[in-house]
Amino acid sequence: MDEAGVATTTRSLTNDDPLSPSPDENGTATIANHISRTPSEEARFKRQYVIQELVETERHYVTDLSLVVDGYIAELSNVDLPEDLAGKDKIIFANIAQILEFHKTCFVKEIEKCLENYEAAGLAFSKYERRLHTYYVKYCQNKPKSDFLMSQEQFEQFFNEIRLKLGEKRTLSDLLIKPVQRIQKYQLLMKDIRKYTERAGDPMDALDRGFEIMNIVPKACDDMMQVGRLQNFDGNLNAQGKLLFQGLLQISESGPSQPFKGKERIVFLFEQSCIIADSIPKRNEFSSPTYIFKNQIMVNKMVLENNVSDEPLRFVLRSNDPNQPVAFLCQANSEKEKEEWLSKINVQLDQQKTLLAALVDPKRYQNQLASSMNSMTLANAKKDSSGSLGCPSGTGSPTSSLNSPKHSTPPNSGRSSKLFGFGGKKSNTPVAGLRNPTSPH
Repeated sequence: MDEAGVATTTRSLTNDDPLSPSPDENGTATIANHISRTPSEEARFKRQYVIQELVETERHYVTDLSLVVDGYIAELSNVDLPEDLAGKDKIIFANIAQILEFHKTCFVKEIEKCLENYEAAGLAFSKYERRLHTYYVKYCQNKPKSDFLMSQEQFEQFFNEIRLKLGEKRTLSDLLIKPVQRIQKYQLLMKDIRKYTERAGDPMDALDRGFEIMNIVPKACDDMMQVGRLQNFDGNLNAQGKLLFQGLLQISESGPSQPFKGKERIVFLFEQSCIIADSIPKRNEFSSPTYIFKNQIMVNKMVLENNVSDEPLRFVLRSNDPNQPVAFLCQANSEKEKEEWLSKINVQLDQQKTLLAALVDPKRYQNQLASSMNSMTLANAKKDSSGSLGCPSGTGSPTSSLNSPKHSTPPNSGRSSKLFGFGGKKSNTPVAGLRNPTSPH
């Protein structure tokens, strides 16, 4: 929402609005009240307008979700389901009923509090961060499968008949996209509320935290929608752990000394594995890309080579497992992008090394952890008494390699970190033989 939009709308309010021109004795309008408004007061007024939009759209959102749950889903129990739809209604609707229950009973009430206290907008997102993340990531991961089913003619026709029965103009697909749109909309509204709060000179802490959350959650939702487009993967995606990073890389299965024959692949880095998939571009502006599973790199035996001679954008992933001899020569689009990949992978490798050390020799691991904690305690005590850490010159402050993940292999060192191993065989399934996204993982 821009300032022009705010100003235009506020001038269309009732005569109780201080910005609205009021007639004088001669019937002419005066804007004295508007002229006397300070910049801070003006900013607060515009902020209140955005807050009003946040509240009103939240109420409309609950109404839309209620139409899906109390209308479409409820109607399914009164009709004979087509044979092809049996059991697939859970994929189409996912956890939308859970999202409705959360918003109707909890979140809309928290949002309404910001009508009296602007900071409540940020506090609401902070208070329910975990539930927002859980519910919406789950919904967005399933959304590509839902879209696939809703694109089938027999399902589209079936739900269109229910739509006519309910007297609703919008299609079911129009309503099912609402949660995806809503989780993105929060970010935009919070951005405007913060902007006007900053101009007003009011405290920002609660809004800053809420805005940060509403940057993280939509990003996680978008990432999981990408994962949801993955086809031909026989494993359990939920067992791969949290998605840490994802993006497109040019990948060749030839060695560094051989000609580079890179193909565009999307790579998903999870806590427990790295999944490589073929990326099939979207057919038109209304469709979405499709990802076809190719390889899975398990977190146990990977060799990461950070650099390739004379090729600043390339790095190598290969397995030290003799049963998996394939090496993946990866090329990023920029040095910054390459550094991001190396950073994410190295952090995960270090965390896995720490976990492995704890599993192999728990007693030794606990002794090291206790020693590190004692060192930190002594260092803090010295700092309290002398104002410094008291470390010898050039040694830096004591740190714990067990508590603070860091790169065991600096991005430009060219050394290798061994901890991942390739699992799963390469899929040679032709595009014509793809399973649809509703196939069980």
